[in-house]
Amino acid sequence: IRSLFVFVQLLHSAVEHIEKKATGQQGTLTLCCKNFDLIKLRFNSIEDTLNVASSIDSLSTIGKKPFQVFNM
Repeated sequence: IRSLFVFVQLLHSAVEHIEKKATGQQGTLTLCCKNFDLIKLRFNSIEDTLNVASSIDSLSTIGKKPFQVFNM
């Protein structure tokens, strides 16, 4: 089996949302970008999948203000 490793440089601010999928002991992340690009990442463990998803999610929300509720 040949593996292809591709280096992807992605601005964290370009990520709109992340879709997570688990199959057995493996996981897949689909990064949905604001410019409608989709980037799929496959991991050999669910733990790695969740760690990367958490890191990307944290980075993609830097500088964004949390949702605020105002009483009227």
